[in-house]
Amino acid sequence: MAEVLRLQPNFSTVEYTRKSVFLEHADDRKLLREGLTKAGLPA
Repeated sequence: MAEVLRLQPNFSTVEYTRKSVFLEHADDRKLLREGLTKAGLPA
């Protein structure tokens, strides 16, 4: 996680799932976002 934040200090799980991940179902995006947040990335 530190490497992600070092490379992208303004990283946001919300923006990542909205822009970079093409998941068809909203529930899948929410689950991914929750996992990334639990892993220590900022919401």
